[in-house]
Amino acid sequence: NAVDDIIIMINVFSSDEVSVKTGEELKLDVLLSNADKVQHQSRRSTEWMKDWSRTDGVQRERITISDGNLIISNFTPRDAGTYRVLDPDGEILITVTVTGEKINRYVENKVHTVIYWIMSAGLLVYAALLVSTLVTLTIQKHTDF
Repeated sequence: NAVDDIIIMINVFSSDEVSVKTGEELKLDVLLSNADKVQHQSRRSTEWMKDWSRTDGVQRERITISDGNLIISNFTPRDAGTYRVLDPDGEILITVTVTGEKINRYVENKVHTVIYWIMSAGLLVYAALLVSTLVTLTIQKHTDF
């Protein structure tokens, strides 16, 4: 049967974009069963660096492998760029573009402080309205008799 002799090859290709803050952990679910290597190209480079391969394992500090995930701890701006996963024939299985978001700790702390004071002031206003309402109801109750 001619239909039985036809072999269909499907090349799984996925492209995604991820954003991560400096200092956070980046977990990429990219290590498929047919993944042979993961390469990284920074935004300022034209060269692809090998981060992981099935034969050599992890090739960079701060990278670990767990449950099919490539995990980069303490993300830095140098980790931003494009990651691609290749099969044993060098075909691209997955491409992930990672952008970094720099955290300004001073601004972040100030925002948290402002939010705290706004919430505190809101609670004080609410408490004052509650007490005022209770006093008004008590006075009305006593004047009705």
